[in-house]
Amino acid sequence: MTDRRLLPFSGRVAHVSLRGQIDAPAFSAGEPARIGAMLADLAPDPGARANGNGCTAPPSR
Repeated sequence: MTDRRLLPFSGRVAHVSLRGQIDAPAFSAGEPARIGAMLADLAPDPGARANGNGCTAPPSR
C-alpha cells in the first residue's frame, strides 16, 4: 500500500509530475500555501471551564 502523505494524488486530482504514471481524471500543478496552527482550550467535558492558562478546571460549585 502506498503512503498517501507521499503520493500527491487524491483519487480525483493528481500532481502534474505524475502524468503518464497514474490514471487520474485531472492533474494540477498546485500552489504553495501555509498552514497556520489554530489554538483552542479544550475541556475534558461540557461542564468544565478554562482556567486562563490553557488548562481546564472543573466548574466551581
